Amino acid sequence: MSLKQTIEGEMKDAMKAKDTERLGVFRMALAAMKNKEIEKRATNPDSALSNEEQMAVLKSEVKKRRDSIAEFRKVGRTDLAEKEASELAVLEPYFPVEASDEEIEKLLAPVVKGASADDFGKVMGQAMKAIGGRASGDRVATLVKVLLDRK
Repeated sequence: MSLKQTIEGEMKDAMKAKDTERLGVFRMALAAMKNKEIEKRATNPDSALSNEEQMAVLKSEVKKRRDSIAEFRKVGRTDLAEKEASELAVLEPYFPVEASDEEIEKLLAPVVKGASADDFGKVMGQAMKAIGGRASGDRVATLVKVLLDRK
């Protein structure tokens, strides 16, 4: 079963339970997937989103929520930050468990091995491929900087 089908099923359950908050989050996630699908169809009319592409859309929705939470807290709008946090809590169960810092460092060691601090962009590209979505880009960037500074 694809991620989209899972979310559609969860949306039906939220409708039956009259859980408007969860329902809204699922509708927003499905709308984002539909928009990405339409965008993809412009170049290839017969294609649908793969599970990886669906996960990428969901990750971008989670990233939006995390960024919003940080901004709302910065300006003192805790009510809006709490709303975003509750939406984030609805989406997070659909992600695999993130790797620990130690696991990420083990995966990054061969990538960073011959690089200098000037090669940060190249190292990040290779690092994100090596991590394969098991950690956020912010965490990976922080660890790459630390590893490059150790040299």
